[in-house]
Amino acid sequence: MVPKYGKENKRRSQRDVRAIQMPEPDDSAYQPPSRDNCTDNQWRESHDDYIFVVRCWYQNSKLVDFQVNLYRDVPAYPNGIGPCVASGDCKNHGSFHAHDERHGHGPHHDIQPLKSRRDVETAFTISTVELLAFVASIREQGEEYGNDDRS
Repeated sequence: MVPKYGKENKRRSQRDVRAIQMPEPDDSAYQPPSRDNCTDNQWRESHDDYIFVVRCWYQNSKLVDFQVNLYRDVPAYPNGIGPCVASGDCKNHGSFHAHDERHGHGPHHDIQPLKSRRDVETAFTISTVELLAFVASIREQGEEYGNDDRS
């Protein structure tokens, strides 16, 4: 059988090529760009008996990634920063998530899925509140905060 080379077959062939070149969009998780390709900004904020150390990464002036570490405010420690209790970030898991840091970098606890860069901005606005809630859940378990309490 001899293949036909009419307009319809040419269009079908072009559609087949486009389908191969452009896969169907899926709802895969957002992965931030490499931090090496971004500008960053870091600051500290005090809240009750905690200190937040916040670091944000920007690409084209837009927030694309962030990390928040939550420390106990212990005046006896250098710079008043005691042991790290919890951290939250966007890296590697497709979500804004928290880690229990009291005994090392513990397993992550998902807080909000990330599907786009805009989700990163939303997660950032709730990050401090969510980390405080995460620490409150640790307190409810009656567990201590660090390996060493110098206060």
